[in-house]
Amino acid sequence: HWSEVVHRDDRKLVEDAYQGMLDMGKVVVAVRGVRKDSSIFHKQVTMISRFDDEGRFKGHHCFMSDISDRKSAEEEILRSNIELG
Repeated sequence: HWSEVVHRDDRKLVEDAYQGMLDMGKVVVAVRGVRKDSSIFHKQVTMISRFDDEGRFKGHHCFMSDISDRKSAEEEILRSNIELG
């Protein structure tokens, strides 16, 4: 189940993103993921609505990318900016 691979504090973000995908057709959200070994990582999730030939909603496609390196770099920049004051 999707909730097992999303950090519990970020599940509402994914639920809201899903609703956004239903409303707009596509949505991108950054959340924390949970690996099988219970370690936490950052991921970007893209959800795109899927329709049949008559335009009826049939589900969605979901793509995920590990963005842990990017998040670490962003956090380092924020720390540096705070230190520079």
